[in-house]
Amino acid sequence: EDTALEHIQKGGTWAYPIVIAAAVSLIIALFKYFQLSGISFPKSKAVTEIIRKMEEGDKEGAMKYAQKLKGPFKTMFSAGISKCTEGKKMVDESMYEELLATQPKLESYLPVIQVTAATAPLMGLLGTVTGMIKTFKQITLFGTGDAKSLSEGISEALITTELGLVAAIPSLILYAILSRKTKAILSEMERLSSLFLNAFPKKKDLFEQENAVDIFSGSYSVPAGDNNDYSTNSNLSDIETARNNLIPVVNTNSAQAISLTSLDSGFYTLQVEDEDGVSTGIGTATVDLTDTTSSAAFTHVSARGLVSTGEYMFGGFQIVGTGTRKVFVRGRGPSLGAAGVPNTMVDPQIAVFKYQNDPNDDLLGIPSIQLPTNDDYTTDANSSSMLTYSTSLYPNWPALDSTEPGMILTLGPGYYTVQLQSKSAANDGNAWIGVDDVTDR
Repeated sequence: EDTALEHIQKGGTWAYPIVIAAAVSLIIALFKYFQLSGISFPKSKAVTEIIRKMEEGDKEGAMKYAQKLKGPFKTMFSAGISKCTEGKKMVDESMYEELLATQPKLESYLPVIQVTAATAPLMGLLGTVTGMIKTFKQITLFGTGDAKSLSEGISEALITTELGLVAAIPSLILYAILSRKTKAILSEMERLSSLFLNAFPKKKDLFEQENAVDIFSGSYSVPAGDNNDYSTNSNLSDIETARNNLIPVVNTNSAQAISLTSLDSGFYTLQVEDEDGVSTGIGTATVDLTDTTSSAAFTHVSARGLVSTGEYMFGGFQIVGTGTRKVFVRGRGPSLGAAGVPNTMVDPQIAVFKYQNDPNDDLLGIPSIQLPTNDDYTTDANSSSMLTYSTSLYPNWPALDSTEPGMILTLGPGYYTVQLQSKSAANDGNAWIGVDDVTDR
């Protein structure tokens, strides 16, 4: 019986490249198997902790958990966390770059196994052809009487075919197994990247990404009020004291913008935007008077933004002290066009709610008490006063449109919210809420 080496030698010239290709394919397959098996998927608990730390604004804590991961998952999460202060777009790009950098590393050398699986049968077929050619040459020279000389060519033809299939079949199976394992790792990286991006911003207190605030007095900037990271303020301790004295307490994280500054009496605009100037999301602008010894008070609060059927605009205010106040609440849509605002709502409506206790009711599941609603201010008994107020409170402002809502309410101390609502998608657009204390007018 022939040894393995003798068997290969009978396969002729093409048996050797087939055997070499099979050996190389096997070595690479073993190497890739151990490489891919060494990459373990992160446990869901570890990923949850990373997201939780990011929601809490603890970037360092999130990075510590990320460093405990292994392989490409460690580098991907570390890259995303390191860019978290630069906006969601940068986080997405950095994590995607790590995924792209990992893909060629995982797929390296796999094409060699694939090529072996494809070419080994062809080399076997080529050996078959050369073996048969050799056989026919023997027949031409010596006829069919010498069986031994004929068997050499036939053996070469059959052995090369055999070796080609022996090399190709395992290579094809190994390539399928390793490719599937590679795709599973890349798919898990993509899934966890999406989980990180989608779950982390949802519970942001202020904005979807890094944000900034700018304060303007008319068209003049008030630099003391500008901020894009509350922790960079020189009066951080005063901010923390004020924050903890508010109801409800304002939660913070590294992406929030807060400023505490002294302002003279006048009209101011607080502008909230994403730091990159491109990204969008749901946000809130909150203004509180912290100097209780002063006689200063808010007489007008307003907000402007995009309103849709799925996202109302909310305006909140608090009345303190004793007794009641006469409050003028209205919404604007069509009349904003006169001020140059594009894409305004066609027919806005408003609803006023009062917290039973304070804004913590939202956290405790205590429903607010709904007060009057209005669709068109002209249907209210105080319509003439509202029309006068709409232009006299702030000269050069356009009069309320007949389709715009408005109410004059007598309200006692407490916390209130005004909802500006859209009736349908066709009615969505830019709108404005205004609240004025008109008690002394």
